[in-house]
Amino acid sequence: MADDGPRGRYEISKIYWLNGLPSERNAEFVDALYEHWVANGFRVLSDQRAADGKFVSVENAGDAFRMSVKQTVEGDLSLGASSPCVWPDGVPPADQNSAG
Repeated sequence: MADDGPRGRYEISKIYWLNGLPSERNAEFVDALYEHWVANGFRVLSDQRAADGKFVSVENAGDAFRMSVKQTVEGDLSLGASSPCVWPDGVPPADQNSAG
């Protein structure tokens, strides 16, 4: 796992393409997502809105879910989401509980 915690946990992620948006408004869309995330309890991990390949990454302070928005060199935007590292059944297996 990326957090160097116990083995056997998973991180789930998904990327969505934001199709049909006019690329000349990408700065506006990225700014709107940034403002929404900051106003709703997300901590900014990376803010590269001023860069040519606009990118913002945030983490929810309450549950550690991460989200991001990224612009490709072609001008397309993608929205990413990933979970924190979680146990497949929601709790550590019995042998992990006793490892303490």
